[in-house]
Amino acid sequence: MRDSSPPVAGAATASAVGFFVAAAGTVPAGAASWWSGEPTAALAVLALVVLGYAGAIRSLPGALITALLCWMFLNSFVVHELGDLVWEGSADLVRLGVLAGAAVVGTACGWAATREHPEPRIPTARRAPEIEHIRPRERAHHG
Repeated sequence: MRDSSPPVAGAATASAVGFFVAAAGTVPAGAASWWSGEPTAALAVLALVVLGYAGAIRSLPGALITALLCWMFLNSFVVHELGDLVWEGSADLVRLGVLAGAAVVGTACGWAATREHPEPRIPTARRAPEIEHIRPRERAHHG
């Protein structure tokens, strides 16, 4: 077994990209909440977004910051539809815990996947085998 590969990006880059992942993930999360009538559906969608992103980047700090950003989008635009970021006590603590848990599990799965399936290596060119020169056949003289 080889050591797990390093994170795809540092925490700052993973968090910056995570902002766009969180913003894009809020769209289907809002649709799921609207369709079901419950913000729990949006939480499930965003947890899947965080899980997948954390597995892809393999950076725990970046994944946790992305989970926090997803919670902010969830709280601001799905639960409170007017863009108000309001702390509601235990409900928000549970939402934040679910998203942070998805970040931890996703990062662990990403590390495990790269440990079990190392990244493929590009084969390098090999030297051509040394072949003896082929001599042309001598013509048979009939005579």
